[in-house]
Amino acid sequence: MNGQIKTCRVELPELVEIPKPPKKGFRKLPTMPTREELLSERPENIPVNKIDEPYESIEEYLETHYRLLREDFICSLREGIKLHREPKKDDDARTDLRVYENVNLVGVTFASMGVVHRISFRTQNHERVKWSMSKRLIPGTLIVLTNDNFSTMKLATVINRPDSLLEKSHNLQIDILFRPEDVVFELPGNYIMVESISSYFEAYRHILKVLQELDPETLPFKSHIIELDPNIEIPKYLKNRIPQYDFGESKAFRDIKKLIGTTMIDISKDWDEWPDLEDCEPGMHSSQYEALKRILTKQLSLVQGPPGTGKTYAGLTAVEILLRNSRDTLVIACQTNHALDQFLEGILEFEEDIVRLGSRTKSSLIAQYTLYEKSKKDKIRNPQVSRLYGERHKIESAMEKLCKEIFNPFVDIDFIIKNQILTESQIESLKQDDWVIGGSSNKDGEEEKNHIEYWVDSAVVTYSSTHDEIEFQVSQSISGIEGGMITKGNYADLKGDVYVSSATYVTKDELSEWESVEDLWSIPPHVRAALHNKWRRQRLDEIKKELKSLNEEYSELSQKIKTEKIRVDVAILKSARVVGMTTTAAAKYHELLVNLKPKIIIIEEAAETLEAHIITALTPYTEHLILIGDHKQLRPNTSIHDLAEYSNLDVSLFERLVKFLPFTQLTEQRRMRPEIRELLTPIYGDTLTDHENVTKYPNVPGFFENLYFFDHIEEETTLTESMSKINKFEADMCAKFAVFLVNGNYDPERITILSMYSGQRKLIETNLRNESRKLEEIKSVRVSSVDGFQGEENDIIILSLVRSREPRRGIGFLNVSNRVCVALSRARHGMYIFGNATQLQFQSELWKNILKIFSKSKCLEQFIDIYCTKHSDIKKGFEGMVTTSVTWAGEIPSSGGCNRKCGEIMKCGHVCYQHFFFSPSVPKSNPNYVNLHVSHARWNAILVLMRKLLVG
Repeated sequence: MNGQIKTCRVELPELVEIPKPPKKGFRKLPTMPTREELLSERPENIPVNKIDEPYESIEEYLETHYRLLREDFICSLREGIKLHREPKKDDDARTDLRVYENVNLVGVTFASMGVVHRISFRTQNHERVKWSMSKRLIPGTLIVLTNDNFSTMKLATVINRPDSLLEKSHNLQIDILFRPEDVVFELPGNYIMVESISSYFEAYRHILKVLQELDPETLPFKSHIIELDPNIEIPKYLKNRIPQYDFGESKAFRDIKKLIGTTMIDISKDWDEWPDLEDCEPGMHSSQYEALKRILTKQLSLVQGPPGTGKTYAGLTAVEILLRNSRDTLVIACQTNHALDQFLEGILEFEEDIVRLGSRTKSSLIAQYTLYEKSKKDKIRNPQVSRLYGERHKIESAMEKLCKEIFNPFVDIDFIIKNQILTESQIESLKQDDWVIGGSSNKDGEEEKNHIEYWVDSAVVTYSSTHDEIEFQVSQSISGIEGGMITKGNYADLKGDVYVSSATYVTKDELSEWESVEDLWSIPPHVRAALHNKWRRQRLDEIKKELKSLNEEYSELSQKIKTEKIRVDVAILKSARVVGMTTTAAAKYHELLVNLKPKIIIIEEAAETLEAHIITALTPYTEHLILIGDHKQLRPNTSIHDLAEYSNLDVSLFERLVKFLPFTQLTEQRRMRPEIRELLTPIYGDTLTDHENVTKYPNVPGFFENLYFFDHIEEETTLTESMSKINKFEADMCAKFAVFLVNGNYDPERITILSMYSGQRKLIETNLRNESRKLEEIKSVRVSSVDGFQGEENDIIILSLVRSREPRRGIGFLNVSNRVCVALSRARHGMYIFGNATQLQFQSELWKNILKIFSKSKCLEQFIDIYCTKHSDIKKGFEGMVTTSVTWAGEIPSSGGCNRKCGEIMKCGHVCYQHFFFSPSVPKSNPNYVNLHVSHARWNAILVLMRKLLVG
């Protein structure tokens, strides 16, 4: 049966009916903001997340997080609109909005979520945007349109941002979905469109919807989450079985049978009665073993993993043991796609039956395990879907026909007759001029004008046609916010015939008199235009009613299609051992998750995840929740900093619970050399110890110290548009630092430059691009924000703190201990920091304690000593003192080499008299480098050519 698709016949599960509480209180609020909210001041009754006491009730708890999350999303839009409406000041460059001008409707189509409009626009001041790299107007963005400075406004979400329609800067186009009450088919006047810079609607809407629909009666772990009860029992699924777990196949306990004579452990015993497994190879640290005990035996498990202590390893070991001793599907949820991919890659080492929800994986390994790829492979078909698509297509056709009528500038005689707008004699009077219509030639083969069109034609002042008829243009490939729900949409072109009628004013009474005239041809042209406009409005009202009715049918069918597709997806997921998703996806696919009925959910990065994101990942069937994170590192991201500070919105469920509930902290770190780990003592106290491996790290070549703070007083500046901070001196120093290392044959992939500010990150990237013209390898040095490097590490970290003003000025992000913790804990072998020590000590007690550690080790100076790796006998401070970026490349011979000759015996037998290192632009790692005396240049050139030919 070649060429035929083999489908898999399986019994599709019936979906669970999810109980929804009555719509009252916060459950009645619309997800999108109202006009009144956007034009008002910030609400005074914003609730506060209770972090030091229990909640009174589940309803109070859910309402608090709903209102806080909704305000976090609305606030920046409200503030931006307020600023936009005020008179502009010369020095007021900041705005929370991006503004787009000349907004026009150019087409409509239909998708599962309703009528989708294509709009054209241009950027403010014709600003050029690299759309392929930009996060502007991405699908899921909330936009506001107005033509009267926000006195009235229309709200919509971006559904699709086709790159092909953004290439021409003079006619940018995107697809949007209007809020139901804002649907229009024309945008008269000079419309602008705005989006918030800081809040992304798609990240909020699914969470808000699920919070409104959560049934308080079925929320799991109420006694712990709401009442803060510290007495945690074993998971419910263990109560009806013998709690003997097989540890035998676990990678961490492969020697267990040799040690204790069995692979089985009774996990119901007290923890101190568990066998001592410290001698197992490769083994777990005692704190990791304690964490494993907690994970396996407590229905709500909290594990804190400071930097480098192996919390992911502990989590993966727990997953492996849980999978080996249960047949249930296990759900993994992470805050970020990157962390999710990393965790799933770890699971693949012992379990391949996994499925990942969502398509935003950057891992080539995980890409083949997405639900989309799995469904293609399994080929499970639901015949109901095809049938429903057929029914929906009929409605699409009817809606398309109505849209054609909307954009036809003239009503036709059929509409007049059907709605009894004119009497029979009036209609006959129109037809009396048939001989005129019939006698008109149609040279271009156009459709002949109808009677009404001829009758009103004389009243038209301007008549232009950009198209012969209203076309339906097929868009072949649209990947929208709902992941391909708009797969082949027909766009009704709105640039059809346009006419402008005579502007002569006609009163209602005058119009009423003329309506009763029997001979319509006796009506003056300006009155004809007014009458026709009235009929056209009647026709539009009728069409809108029909469209609304059809749209309801369309939406109902779309929901049925979605339900039938969920049945297929549930069938696929139920066959998997592990299902992975981000916490945002958990809310987006909440119905799917409820029907999957997972008993065990593991949340990685739990301390970085907003509490509402974790709550909406739970279902009535969750019996075991495992939270792994570190509240001393990054907190959850919010859009409005002062709101988070006031309301504790950025305090995670993990951080809130570890104040009251028992948890296990991992204590042995295996990442940083001891002197780097010591920097974390002001944050973690003396709880961290070092694995012996970190004491054996090599020293960083070319430097006397592996840990150093370069103190300076060069001032920061503020970027006008983004308000981000930059420090040009530090950016230059960091880039030249990396060049020095790479010139010394240090692997550039083992170097990372970090900054607290995105503006500084971009500036350093620019500097490195400039350096790459002379040194190709420098392109491999990674530059990242501190937040973007959470969960990662590298051998050498160069950190730019940026902030540098007079001591009394604030230090922004540097005052946030969580960010400082992340920044100081990414390096394995060497860490080099550039900053203003005086200001830091004045502004922060934490930094004062950290800088004491640098001072004690005599590695806090306004210069940095380097040495020649070839001649390591050079004295400290002798021709190797770097004080400025120029020093790296200018004052020290041969870009940070030394003033002595190399002295190496070359292949030709002569002594090398080059200054070491060979050349700043051709390091010895370069494949074209041939170690020959300079006098043998001709042979050198020949050998280089031969090498190139041999390599290819």
